Amino acid sequence: MNKFFISLAAVCCTFLAVGQGIVPQPVSQTSREGRFAIRSGTVISVDESYGDLARYLNSYLQPAVGSSLEITAQIPERNSIRLQVSEDKGLPAEGYELEINQTGVTVTGADRTGLHYGIETLLQMLPAEIYAREGTIETLELPCGTIWDYPRFAYRGFMLDVARTFTDKEGVLQVLDRMAHHKLNKLHWHLTDDDAWRIEIKSHPELIDRGAFRGGDYPIRPRYGAWNQVYGGYYTQDDIREIVDYATARDIEIIPEIDLPGHSLAIASVFPEVLCRSADSLRSAGFTPNVLCVAREENYALLDDIMHELSELFPSSYIHVGGDEVDPSQWNACPDCQALMVRHGFDSPNQVNGYFMQRMQKILRKYGKHQAVWSEAVDGDNLPLDTRVHGWKNVADCRKTLGKGYSTVIMPATYFYFDMQQSPGEPGLTWAAIFDMEKTYSFDFDGAGITSEEQKYIAGIECALWMEVGRTNGPGYLDYQIFPRICAFSEVAWSPREARQWENFYGRMNATHYNRLVAMGAGFRITPPVLTYANGAITAMTPLVGAEIRYTSDGTEPQADSPLYTGPIATDKIDSYWFTVFYKGRKSPSVPVPGANPYLTPKFTLTSSMPLERRTGGGDFDARNYDRTSRTCQVGDYVTYTFDSPVSCGRMSICTGYPFMPKFYIPVGKVEISYDGTTFEPAGDLVDGRITLEPSRPFRAIRIVSESDGNCDSAVYLRDPIMTVK
Repeated sequence: MNKFFISLAAVCCTFLAVGQGIVPQPVSQTSREGRFAIRSGTVISVDESYGDLARYLNSYLQPAVGSSLEITAQIPERNSIRLQVSEDKGLPAEGYELEINQTGVTVTGADRTGLHYGIETLLQMLPAEIYAREGTIETLELPCGTIWDYPRFAYRGFMLDVARTFTDKEGVLQVLDRMAHHKLNKLHWHLTDDDAWRIEIKSHPELIDRGAFRGGDYPIRPRYGAWNQVYGGYYTQDDIREIVDYATARDIEIIPEIDLPGHSLAIASVFPEVLCRSADSLRSAGFTPNVLCVAREENYALLDDIMHELSELFPSSYIHVGGDEVDPSQWNACPDCQALMVRHGFDSPNQVNGYFMQRMQKILRKYGKHQAVWSEAVDGDNLPLDTRVHGWKNVADCRKTLGKGYSTVIMPATYFYFDMQQSPGEPGLTWAAIFDMEKTYSFDFDGAGITSEEQKYIAGIECALWMEVGRTNGPGYLDYQIFPRICAFSEVAWSPREARQWENFYGRMNATHYNRLVAMGAGFRITPPVLTYANGAITAMTPLVGAEIRYTSDGTEPQADSPLYTGPIATDKIDSYWFTVFYKGRKSPSVPVPGANPYLTPKFTLTSSMPLERRTGGGDFDARNYDRTSRTCQVGDYVTYTFDSPVSCGRMSICTGYPFMPKFYIPVGKVEISYDGTTFEPAGDLVDGRITLEPSRPFRAIRIVSESDGNCDSAVYLRDPIMTVK
């Protein structure tokens, strides 16, 4: 066992000894001798003004104890959990003190929110099963000691995109629960985009009648793995009220976003007249217009109706109105927008975007709201400084708005966009970065070059999950992308910089917190095993307490019934070995042994009924190489990979389209295999344009046959097959 794992083991033992391992890390905690046990006779003492928090705590304790705990305004001397709010402790806003002795527990909040966070910490000090809220727990003991805690930032946010992939009401409520457990307090809710309109507006019911779904007879075409299907969803205003009330009870503010004036294909699909007069000519040129016309006064009347209803539904003082990724070509081609630029003396589209945002600001102020925008919206230098800005592209993007004096939410995609892959080949996108929770945890303002003067304007930080490929990757995608990265994020948002240390956090995750996530019902990504090869043997390790490592030696993907790793494996052939960590129904990505050459690179010839337009990589095999056809697929089109000699492999992945999303792909098709190079037999069906096979014997050719007329794109990308050594 190397020094890193020895130190982690010591950290884990410490957490287990004191019963803590809290995430996010408190400001300070001290331990004393003794323990206090919660049992059926324990009383929750609380002033009725905070009775909802007592009932919230009881909802977790009651199943574990086996009976409801009495809630009373009295203050028993022994065997009680006392909940109170007091300014006498000198705690900052949202702070709390948690004191445990052998006679009971006292949770003191600086305010209601602080009291709630003290309860969340109290729950983390109990057995992880408390979060399942089912079945009794034999021992509910708390170690004696004191925790003093408060947040580093007032704004600790998570942005959930439900426009691209719909998350139903129950899913949003579940997200809110898990945010509360990690002391996050802002849900930035991305409700509209090009893909769909998700919120009921009673004055304009067409927005959900026609804009909440894709495919079929609906005006928005399907994409991203939903070929020939009708899909989508929306929230009624009653749903919104229920979700807002649920969030408020958990001290979470919901900030709705209606993305404007770009990203507006959904609203334009319902009301085509909101676009510029040049829209038809742009469509005929193959462009899809998605930017509102800034010169049409009728647009501002429509948006006034929408913002009025939003203002009544959401108590937040902010509504996010977008301002990002506006394609100016639509305004440049519009005579009305050009006339507006002349009238106002504008010489750049950024100023036009700023004009639109100024109009939105006036509408929102009428209803007592402030606007939040994405960072591009301030490029015109004509927005008031009470606008809150979300800096998203990178750290430089954030510094730009901080330097202008805007209150800025820091959310650089390179650290905090959880739709990015966590390692190559995993679900997600790649345009910003590929990173796991360690990089998220490493974010530091000083290290990022943000000056002390700029830091004065930081409102807080936010992580985000965009859902372009959420539907493609199935119902577990949201959890897999968020966890455990959001746990690391919560500590960056909450804990003092000097209290953060990666090995300490990693130890807490492995010793205690993954168990809590299991009990919460959260899926999560597990860190792959650490592999070494020395002295003719493979050694595998994982710090995750209670996990198993399983492996294969034939190039195939390890499964739950694959051989169990129990000790070093002696071998002089490491190329075909793959290892995976399994833990309570979850598993890590599979990884090869460092130094191995696990992939085959056989020579092949590619033929297709679709003309081949372009080849990358100079003809050499590489998983990054692709061929592009000059047209889209039709029923009966084929693609054949014919290998120069028989190929024996462990597994083979064939991908049409992008490897990380179903675009430029063959949506529906069958795959056939030939063992003699002439006769083909069925091997399986494409799923979202791809398939993984484990051929039982050497083969000479693979053929894909399209069963789809078109793919909503102009071509098909054909990746080189990825084959592992057998």
